[in-house]
Amino acid sequence: MHAGRHGAGQPGRPRDDITDAALEARLFASAGAGPGTRRGHRGQAEPDWAAVHRELRRKHVTLSILWDEYIASEPGGYRYSRFCELYRAWKAACR
Repeated sequence: MHAGRHGAGQPGRPRDDITDAALEARLFASAGAGPGTRRGHRGQAEPDWAAVHRELRRKHVTLSILWDEYIASEPGGYRYSRFCELYRAWKAACR
């Protein structure tokens, strides 16, 4: 195993110097999607769930408001109920 593949030359240890955006770009490069443009299994634009989560911490921000913004930019995107379901699944997976 090459020492450059993992941080400090320790096998199995992730690198600390790569950003989330760079990692996402590498992971999804073969899918033809860049950062923030991942697609769900039916081709809908996948929302940035981390950004949704951050926005929900702000006063007076709701999933309904965030979905309105999402659907305005992605008219063929997820319906509200699926948007909420996917957010809650993402949130549970992060725990």
